[in-house]
Amino acid sequence: LTVDEIVRIARVAAADGITTFRLTGGEPLLRADIVEVVRRLAGVTGADGRPVQVAMTTNGIRLPQLLPALVEAGLDRLNISIDTL
Repeated sequence: LTVDEIVRIARVAAADGITTFRLTGGEPLLRADIVEVVRRLAGVTGADGRPVQVAMTTNGIRLPQLLPALVEAGLDRLNISIDTL
């Protein structure tokens, strides 16, 4: 999906009461525009007018390089999976 498509789906879901979006599946940090995805999702507001929460599950492969930018973009929670070990 493009960033616009992800955000469009998130807006519809947030309007119906979804309050948290978790980025996962494969390895989200391999996506070249992952910081932009987080930034755009963090700008989505829920039905109550409050910003949604943005979470991510990752194996951490690019975390040292991307963590500061992800936090700045609005990442609220991070789950590091060690399944790859």
